[in-house]
Amino acid sequence: MDNDEQEYFKALAGQLVSDVSSAEQVYRFTRNMDVVGAFAESLVYQFVSKVVHPLRISSGTVISKDSYKAKKTTPQLDLIIWDPNPVPPIVAEERFALVPRNSVLGIIEVKKTDYSGGLNSINKKIDEVDECFPLNSINKLFLGVICAATKYDPNGENKLSEMIGNKRVVCLLDYRGDKPIPNSEGIYRLINFLGAVRIESIKRKAKFAVNYPGSEW
Repeated sequence: MDNDEQEYFKALAGQLVSDVSSAEQVYRFTRNMDVVGAFAESLVYQFVSKVVHPLRISSGTVISKDSYKAKKTTPQLDLIIWDPNPVPPIVAEERFALVPRNSVLGIIEVKKTDYSGGLNSINKKIDEVDECFPLNSINKLFLGVICAATKYDPNGENKLSEMIGNKRVVCLLDYRGDKPIPNSEGIYRLINFLGAVRIESIKRKAKFAVNYPGSEW
């Protein structure tokens, strides 16, 4: 990574720190963590959309000829990052899409807080994504995002920290004190994940590009 790229990602991280820190303003007016978590969740969607543009973002599921043939139940996914090259989605309505497997570049599962059911749901989604993409590099491009730690210490010895240690989950805010504290490690890991998605997109485009005689711009 050259100096320009380092500065770019440093600026992105600073922006996300600023964004998630603004959740403290919401916390001053309501201690309802579902409300605060929903605000942080919205910030994640906006930030991801901005960083990966012009790639598309949708909720929905991933489809393939294998799942179609076997009539398999496919998992519902919070945030699919995809490119219409090489195959456009079968259905795309606002933020919902049925995305062909070959067009998927990354998957993010977002949870407002670190409640046990949400952590279990992320573990289940990891297994489902691994099944959707057997022997495929996309397995590395799944990330669980916990917007706010309200129960577990992200740096302690517990269920959340164990998932963070496995490198497939990040936590953005620590809400266990008097005010929310941005989790710098989690924020930088989200930035790095989105950078990996962009790199995968560049590789994918190079792979599927076809040079016809006389087609040069």
